[in-house]
Formats: sequence, C-alpha cells, structure tokens
Amino acid sequence: MPIRTSEFLFAASLLLPGAALIAQTPTPGAVCGTVRGPLFDPIVNAEVAVYTPDWQLLREGRTDGSGQYAFSGLGSGWVYVCARAPGLTRGCNFSRPLGGDASPVVLDVRMFDAAAVEGRVLDEDGAPIAGAQVMASLDEAWQILQKGPIEQVSTDVEGRYRLPNAPLGNIAVRASADGYELGEARLDLRDDASVDVTLQKGVGRTLEITVKGVPPERVEDIRCRWFLSREYPEPNMYVPLRLSEAQFGDEPQLRVTGLPRDLKLSMVRLEADGMRLLPQWQEVAAGQDGELTFHLDAITGPRPSKSPPGLPPKVAEAPRAPATPPTPKPPADPTLRGTLHDPSGKPVANETVRVYCDTTGWREAVTDAAGAFAIDAPYAPNDRLSFSLHDTTWALVGDDPNQVGSGSIWRVYRRDDVFEFVVAPAASVSGKVVAPRGYSAAGLMVRLETAGPTPQIPRMPRSFATTDERGAFTFRGLGASIDTFWLVVTGVQGTAEVGPLTLDGETSLDGVELELEPPMQITGKVVDHRGKPIPGARIELTGPGLTLDKDTLADRLGRFMFLGMSAGDYVVEVRVEGQHVAARSKRLSLGRKRRVDCKVKVPRR
Repeated sequence: MPIRTSEFLFAASLLLPGAALIAQTPTPGAVCGTVRGPLFDPIVNAEVAVYTPDWQLLREGRTDGSGQYAFSGLGSGWVYVCARAPGLTRGCNFSRPLGGDASPVVLDVRMFDAAAVEGRVLDEDGAPIAGAQVMASLDEAWQILQKGPIEQVSTDVEGRYRLPNAPLGNIAVRASADGYELGEARLDLRDDASVDVTLQKGVGRTLEITVKGVPPERVEDIRCRWFLSREYPEPNMYVPLRLSEAQFGDEPQLRVTGLPRDLKLSMVRLEADGMRLLPQWQEVAAGQDGELTFHLDAITGPRPSKSPPGLPPKVAEAPRAPATPPTPKPPADPTLRGTLHDPSGKPVANETVRVYCDTTGWREAVTDAAGAFAIDAPYAPNDRLSFSLHDTTWALVGDDPNQVGSGSIWRVYRRDDVFEFVVAPAASVSGKVVAPRGYSAAGLMVRLETAGPTPQIPRMPRSFATTDERGAFTFRGLGASIDTFWLVVTGVQGTAEVGPLTLDGETSLDGVELELEPPMQITGKVVDHRGKPIPGARIELTGPGLTLDKDTLADRLGRFMFLGMSAGDYVVEVRVEGQHVAARSKRLSLGRKRRVDCKVKVPRR
C-alpha cells in the first residue's frame, strides 16, 4: 500500500508532543510511519513512543485516523519506535541512523493479535510468592517478530499476575523470584486464559561477574547482559529481566542466581556509557556455574549526563577536519602488523584501519608513510579478525569478486603474520525511486543484491540505502570489482527492481531509476484437520524475492498476509509447536498475478 503524498504530509504535521511539520519546518532527526496490525491494517489511536538505543524515552504520542505517526527533532543516531494498542502485542522496530538532515526515515511498526493471561505464582507448598517477575514468551518465533523487550509484570501480595497482551500461539509463561529457581507453564494460547506457575526453592545456576581496573566511582555505571542459547537451530530462550541483565552496585562484583541449568549463557557482555571493556563478551557452557572476570580496557570519556525523559539528547557538533593528517603512533610491542597499498603497489598513508574481534572488540590504527599499521591487543591464535576502513572513498580488495563494501574482510590471526591489503578507489551508485503520481517514494529501503553462492540462493543482499524525501538514494564505499548486481525495493509501499547492472571498471554509476509498482501479496488462512482456524500459528515464506518480513503470525481467525515480494514462486510453511514444519502450501506463483490466496491445513498432531 503506497503512502500517498497527502497522507505523508499529514502524518508529518500531527500535533504530537515534540512533533514538527516535517514538510514545512526542516528539523534534523525525523521519523514517521504507520502502525500496522497482523494483516497490515492501520491501527488508529495506538500509543507510540520513541527511545534511544539504551531505552531512554525521547518522544511519545498517538497515531492518527490513518494509523500514522510522526516525530522530528530527534537528533542523529538510530532509535527504537514502539507501539501499544488493546488486544495486540507490543510492536517495536528500529531505524537506520537518522542523520543530521531533515529527510524523514519512514519506519512501519507491526503488531499481532494477543490475549490476556492471568494466574498465580506459588511455591511448592502452594503459598503465594509476591514480587515475582512474570512474562510470556513465544520462544520459537524468529527474532524479527520480537525486536523489543518482552513485557513483564510483578505479582501482588497474593502472588497474582495479569499479562494483558500475551502473544497468541504456543507460549511459555515464565516466573522468577529471589531464592527460587526459574519456573514455567506452557499453553497453546488462542483466547484469554488462566495458568499458575510453581517455583521450587533453590539458587539454580549462579553467575558471578568481577570487573577489574574500574575507578570506584564508575562501577555503578556498568550493566551486564547475557542471552540464553539452545543448540542451533533452536531459538534462544526468553526469561524475566532479572535473569537476563543486572546492574553493578558499589562493589565490582555481581552475583545472579536462579538461572536455568540446561542452557548455554552466550554473549555475557558488559556495557557502560563512556567506557570500553575488554574482552567484549564471554560464554558459559550449559550446566556450569559462571565465574567470569572482565578487565577495563579504556575510559573513552567522562560519565555522560542523562537527558530528562521526553527531551532529545544534545546533538554533538560535527567534528572539524584536522588541519594536518593524523600522526601514526604505533605501539612499542604490537601483536598485529599490516600494510595497505594500492593496485600499483604504492603505499597508502594516513588511512585509519579498523580491526574487530569477538573477544577484544574494535581497535584502530593509522598507516604511516610506508602504509604500515600496528595494533597491540590480546589476540589469540585462530581468532577471526574483521578489517575495514573509515574512509568510504577507498575500498579493501578482497578475494570475493562480489565484495561490496570496504568492511567484512575476515582473516585468521597468527602472531607473526603481516596482513597485507590492497585498496582501490571505492565506487558509488546513485539513483532515484519513482513512485506513481500522488504517492511518496520517501524513506524506502533500497537493497543492492549480487549473485548468491549457490543456485539455491540465486541472489543475496549486500548493501542497503534509504531514499530521501525526493526518492533519491546513494550507495558509497562499494568495491569496484563487483561483477553484476541488482537494485531492489520490496515492502508495503511497493516493489521495484532494476538489473543486472555492472560498474564496468568505473567508480560511479549515476541516474539509475526504479519505478515503484503496487506491492505483490500472498494472503491465506491456517486451519487444523477439522477446518478450525489456528490463531498464533507461526508462518514463514520461502522463495526467491523475500521482503524483510518473511515471518508472520496468524491472527485470531487464522489469517495471514505477506506484502512486498518480487515475482517468483513461493511456499508458505506453517509451524504450530517447536521448529517442526507442520504443513506447507502448494507452490504459489507471483508475476502476472500480483495477489495469491491460499489455505493451509495442518494434519492431526
């Protein structure tokens, strides 16, 4: 459903707290879009809130009669946009960096049908547990359906809880309290339901974290977060907040109890504003208690001051270009050495090289007159390192002829190796998305795709760009060695594609036009062996030209919809419980037909 220009301008002029007339008063950092339900229907009068990446509230308001919202004056950086409405799950999406211009980022938020779950949290003797944290999780759903924090509540003095917007489907209601192990109750939620959760006394698994080298006054700034992982392809396990993150107090030690025993603690990570910690994360094997120690790497700045809720953060001034090139300062005893030179062998000096490793995070170094750079970091043999450049006018030349950007060139670390890289002038591709008259092409995501590694994966997205208010877009920092590529737009606003294209050894390709057409769509219904709908069934669309939202959930009547695919053959796969595919549709062809409807029957389980 393309956004009409009149609707877009109206959404930009809503009288929301902190909203501005985007079309008339250019203000840096604008985001607008539509809040949509399970069948992409606009949700009227939904509560909408904008948060920073660390969940500081920036703005809040409501959608208008077309389900649209608009905020501006948000500054630079990326944001979360979250929505609430009765009878629907909380919706959440995150934007690309808003940038410093007035071009709005168009970001839709999707919500799904929900039901209320209530009950009590009890101990083994049937006594109520007050203050327990309770949440409902659709573990088996892919992360695309759960981009924000899962909502949770606390029990009252009688151990009662109520989750008003639990997702439909095969869910787990989990509860956690101090002095008890994690407890859960599973149910197939199709309507409002009641279920009790019993907790057993005990400490479960224990996670003990120690941080060293931190100034005493900064310890309380440190947060610890981790994830619970099952064996692939099983998805992660979602637990109450007290079992997934914790804040340090006055002491540099942290102890968490009540964790489940049978899952791996993956990516145990410390975060602190103004600090960089080493290593970036660690893991704890399944069934083991964790005793981890983190060391301070560097304090990158003073403790930042928090903006009051509802006010945007201060926008930092753009850094001024240095009067002279940066002076390389190699470490005395580097653990990593490398060189940069152009295709003719000439050294590339004064270029900033970035190196990433899972266990040490990011490091930077500047090349000297001979094109050499050096880094001192505790790399271990066989660590995988990613090399990239700050300057998008250059691109690293890798082994992959379809390498697109200057990043993601991976090498295996060996102590005595000297990593040699060839750099070449980077390429750019620019163009415009042309929408039908009366519609807007602003804020659309354009994908640059190249040939896939196998015939089963014919094309893969390699880079992304977003159109401005005129529909213009630019890809920068591309590798000039790209053989052939396609530019694609897929989404609820419409579809467009052009290609195959080639750079032919040039460093720029300008004036590419993509004509936006109404989106193709697949609609359908999931029913059981008796023909009754299955609310909350998890549905995945497989095929050649997928929209980013290739997963969805059936609504209360078992209905579903996919929008924004390109032409091709598709299959709908239905999962009702676990990762097993319970049923598949017949082959669905899009092309001459822009809309296809199907019914998928799940056999008796």
